[in-house]
Amino acid sequence: MDYRCGFACLLVAGLLAAACDDTRLTLVPAEPDRRSPEFTDLNLTEPLDRIDTYEQIDAKVDILWVVDNSRSMIDEQAKLAENFNTFIGFMVQTLVDYHIGVVSTDMIDSGGELVGDPAFITPSTPDAITEFADAVKLETSQGGLEEGLLAALTALSEPNLSGVNAGFIRQEAGLFIIVVTDENDRSFGPVEYFKRKIRSLKGPGNEDMVSLSVITGLEPDGCTPPGLEGVFGAHVYPGTRYIRVAEVTGGRTFSICETDFSPALSSLGISVAGLGRVFPLSREPLVESIQVFVNGHEIAADPQAGWTYLFEINSIYFEGLYVPESRAMIEVHYTMRT
Repeated sequence: MDYRCGFACLLVAGLLAAACDDTRLTLVPAEPDRRSPEFTDLNLTEPLDRIDTYEQIDAKVDILWVVDNSRSMIDEQAKLAENFNTFIGFMVQTLVDYHIGVVSTDMIDSGGELVGDPAFITPSTPDAITEFADAVKLETSQGGLEEGLLAALTALSEPNLSGVNAGFIRQEAGLFIIVVTDENDRSFGPVEYFKRKIRSLKGPGNEDMVSLSVITGLEPDGCTPPGLEGVFGAHVYPGTRYIRVAEVTGGRTFSICETDFSPALSSLGISVAGLGRVFPLSREPLVESIQVFVNGHEIAADPQAGWTYLFEINSIYFEGLYVPESRAMIEVHYTMRT
């Protein structure tokens, strides 16, 4: 995946941010510290055993896809529809409670109204993949501006919020906006305005519950879709305004010129699921003694399919494709350093 930029240098910074995002984790009281009076007969020079117990958060996420419906986006809409299963699959697997809606970047035609029937997809939608595919294959516009930031803000604000888009946003759910476009944003107004407004959508103090990610032309030069080299007007310029908002909201940025959207969508699906990945330990362990159990089943130490230990923040981290599902009970058994 493209989320790595020098593994050693980015890992700590990214995970410290992730640790902040995981403040909703519940740390269940651990086993008694055997330094307490009832264990005074122990030889305290010997290592001491401990169990830290956690409950995975009950994850709820509302996800708004903002899809460019200009004529140049027909192929990209098709790729998005074809690979949606890689996005939603992780949330289904981990029992995330999701709402997924789609809105066009063309404010003249849509006005921020969710498209599709039903207006948004939930875990009870009978065929979510087909419904999403139908929604993102938007009728192309020949004259509307690509106003993705304004479209997102309008969809998530009054009067749409309690009108045509009623029920989509839940107060307690995380909010994720994902823009797919081959143009820079043309919304009227400075990008600083949209940064502030989008971050404030969940109310004061809840800025960390909102993020915007984008699949677009990357900085500094954009890109040319494969097979269209030399075709006049085929070059995709950077989606600079979207990228600036993604930076301040902790979102992700991917290239729209990739031939396969599945790696980006898989990465986005894991990112927006809202599940806790970082579990701080209550004591410093002997690393070789650590055992991790999820719902009674031992999980191997494996950076791709299990967990790793982070010395820098004394935490268990589920780094790769495996994350404990909603409401799972996690136990970390270890011997404490004396």
